[in-house]
Amino acid sequence: FSQRGTVTFGLALLQPAAFSEAFPLSGALSQQLLRQRPETSHLPEVHAFHGTRDPKVEYRDAQRTVKGLQHLGYTADLKSYPGRGHDFEVMLPDLMRALEVAVRSAASSPNRAATARRPAASHAPR
Repeated sequence: FSQRGTVTFGLALLQPAAFSEAFPLSGALSQQLLRQRPETSHLPEVHAFHGTRDPKVEYRDAQRTVKGLQHLGYTADLKSYPGRGHDFEVMLPDLMRALEVAVRSAASSPNRAATARRPAASHAPR
């Protein structure tokens, strides 16, 4: 499994008030975790990225995770990479754009900037 992507999903679920947005790459959560209800009304947006041919974390598990989060009330989406595997490099341009949008949004909205938390990203470029 992809530890960073899974941990990022988990932080969004188990510590939702700590983040404004989460960006997991190639991760998924167990059905057991997805049955837990957040204890706060503040839910971060979750923007996931996953290759459809990932041999380490199955794509359908990422789909199930995003659908499970949506069922819990999260705004969550999944950017798919058809035919790609556990390939962080192909995801990085989209991740960087998503992070830029999140930072600009927080900076341009006084209310959001005052309450914004750190974005959680599952992979930092080297």
